[in-house]
Amino acid sequence: MLNGLLTVNFFGTTLDVDGTLSFVLLIAGIALLMGVIITMSVMLVGAIRRKNADEEDIGADETMTEEEQSEETAEVAAALAAELPEEESSPAGFLSYDRSFTAKYIQSSDEVKQWYIHIKNELLSYKKVTDRMSWKRESFRFGRETLARLSIKGKTLCLYLALDPQKYADSKYAIEDVSEIAYYADTPCLYRIRSDRRENYSEELIADVMKLKNTPKTERPSEDYYLPYEGIVELIDKGLIKRVIREAPISDAIAAPQT
Repeated sequence: MLNGLLTVNFFGTTLDVDGTLSFVLLIAGIALLMGVIITMSVMLVGAIRRKNADEEDIGADETMTEEEQSEETAEVAAALAAELPEEESSPAGFLSYDRSFTAKYIQSSDEVKQWYIHIKNELLSYKKVTDRMSWKRESFRFGRETLARLSIKGKTLCLYLALDPQKYADSKYAIEDVSEIAYYADTPCLYRIRSDRRENYSEELIADVMKLKNTPKTERPSEDYYLPYEGIVELIDKGLIKRVIREAPISDAIAAPQT
């Protein structure tokens, strides 16, 4: 008795239909499994890259001076006293607020906003330059390369550029070298903008960056990125400011009254 169904193919030979079908299904199953594995691998790599980028953007910025940190702390404290008078605290820690770049921009002065609008339009006026907004800063890229970053420290707009700081030592630009900070290794030139004169000088520095990439300027029309002031409560509701529990000093914990 024949084992399985036999049929005659075009060449006159016999085939085991059951065996052939099983083989085809096996190959199809393997191909499907490989497709799933490849798809999951690509998604996992993308998720890891996005997570790393987000983690790099969260936390204190090492380029803030003590004066800027003091100004920002005082600014936030004054706003909190007016809008959120009942702050939560405990011996284990205290509640503070982590402001995003967008929140800082919204709450900055009109002067800082005008500097930001001008510089952002200048960066995006070059061909193939795109921007990406993250929690702590805004990045400007040419393909996969980051050419510039913008952040706000107190009343200062900080421009980080992909230039060699040594070439601008003792120049009129007063560039700061932040190459020792890992995150800014690809944009090691820090230019702090505190005046209209520095805002104008920033155009020259941006032009130097674009010359290195040989990307021309376009006729892109300027856009208005102005955002009106909003209070802390409103920005918390929009997710632009996060509540963060920070550890209290040991001395504070010991001195806290027992209840």
